[in-house]
Amino acid sequence: MGVFLILKKEGRTVKTKEKKVMETLLEEFFDKYRYVEDYKGNLTGSDWRRYYDFINAAYKVPRGVRPTVSELADLFRSKQIPEPGSLAMLYAHGLYILARSDNLGIFKGGFNY
Repeated sequence: MGVFLILKKEGRTVKTKEKKVMETLLEEFFDKYRYVEDYKGNLTGSDWRRYYDFINAAYKVPRGVRPTVSELADLFRSKQIPEPGSLAMLYAHGLYILARSDNLGIFKGGFNY
C-alpha cells in the first residue's frame, strides 16, 4: 500500500492523475530517505531535491487535491521522519513562494482558496 493521500469529495474517495503524481513523488521521497546516524536525521541533497519536486508538483494542482500542511505533518509523523512539523511548514512556505513568483496572493482569497 502506498502513501494514502486521498482526495475526499462529497464523502467519496476520488483519485486524480495529479494526486497520483504527488503520491508517487512522496513515495519516492520516503523510499529513498534514510535516517543515517552520520546525518543525525538530516536530509541529504538528494532528499531535498525530491521534496522540492513534490512541493512544486503540489503547487500545480488545485487546493482540494494537494495535501494540507496538517495532513503532511501527520504523514511524516507516521513515517517517523524527524521534525515533521518543520518539514510541513517548509511545504507551506514553498507553496507561498511559488505563488508569489506568479504574482498571486497567498492569504484571504489568494491561490490557496
